[in-house]
Parts: sequence; structure tokens; C-alpha cells
Amino acid sequence: MTLPGNPRPSESTERIGKLEGALLGVLGIMGALIVGGSLVVMVTSLVLGGNALEIPE
Repeated sequence: MTLPGNPRPSESTERIGKLEGALLGVLGIMGALIVGGSLVVMVTSLVLGGNALEIPE
């Protein structure tokens, strides 16, 4: 018995791959939003002065 040279993945494997890709995309977008938001806060803090955006405790 010989194995095929280029086996085709099953439908469930393909579905899981697409789901993983979509989840990684969502995580990437969330990470970009977090980093972008922190950059906006940092630049605003620098423009307005050192203690302008002080976070109350």
C-alpha cells in the first residue's frame, strides 16, 4: 500500500484552520487597537505636559 504524494486535508481540519486564522486575526486587531490607544495617550500626555493625564488612585 502506497501513500498519496499530496494528501488532501479533511474538511474538519480545513475548518479548524480557518477558525484559527480568524481568531488570530481578531487577536491581532485587538493588539493593534491597544498599542494604538497607548500611543495616543502617550503623545497627548507629552503635548499637554507631563502631569496633564494623571491617573487618580
